[in-house]
Amino acid sequence: MSLVREETILLVIPCIVAIFWHESKFSWRKWRRPVLKTVGMLGVMFLVFAPWIIRNAIVFKRFQMFSALGGIQFYMGNNPDIGRGIPIDYSFIGTVQELKIMPDVEVSRLYFSRGMDFVLNHPAKVIENAFWKLELLYEQSVDNFNDYGFLLWGLFWGTFIIGVWRIKNIVLKYCCLLAGVGILYAWGRGGFNQAMLLPNIEFSILRTIGIIGFFYMLYRKQEPIYCLCYLMLLAGNIIFLPQHRQRWVMDLLFIIWNVIVVYDVLNFIRNRLVTRGQTETAPDS
Repeated sequence: MSLVREETILLVIPCIVAIFWHESKFSWRKWRRPVLKTVGMLGVMFLVFAPWIIRNAIVFKRFQMFSALGGIQFYMGNNPDIGRGIPIDYSFIGTVQELKIMPDVEVSRLYFSRGMDFVLNHPAKVIENAFWKLELLYEQSVDNFNDYGFLLWGLFWGTFIIGVWRIKNIVLKYCCLLAGVGILYAWGRGGFNQAMLLPNIEFSILRTIGIIGFFYMLYRKQEPIYCLCYLMLLAGNIIFLPQHRQRWVMDLLFIIWNVIVVYDVLNFIRNRLVTRGQTETAPDS
């Protein structure tokens, strides 16, 4: 994902926290093991970003880990022309005239400076836009694109393949495979593309339970690093631009939290019903 969305570099922070949390419980007397693991993790990160680093070194003749246009992205999310009711021009980078006469790095610095001027001079507007970006992130984000349908579609086919593979009856296995091929063929021809996105799961059930799940996990103190990952990625969307491609990691976390919340609720109801049944059938003392 780091080669597709460089914002994933933010996950380095929760990764370091996770290492120290699980290895030393913040006991500084046991510093050697977590420090060595942190160095190893950072080494892997640099290895993942090596294609970008090499490309940028060839093009810009210097070390540069990320894209040279991050300043423009920052400006696109922090300027006087954005706000509630005003659509974001995601193609703005292609219209920047300075890119024709100035190096990318200098243009990025110029627009980052302009974005910072807006942030420092209009703090109230920046805070207002943060809530608007949060709404945009989960409501519209690039032509109202609903990526939950595609994520669930992928999970469905993964589960389908594993389930069919474990069927011992050969006839039934091949019947299921033929049915799967038929479904895939009908979907490819557009037979029920719209049915995949209706009802819009992201805008209702999964999104709502996912947010509840985030606070539920904090309450249970279960896998707090996942919650920290969510906050880091969410901050990247609010500071820069909300886009559905940047939501994919968060969407997967929401799906996990959905399963946990629904399972715990059903288990709670089951235990209450069992307890109530035992109480009603218990003989009088």
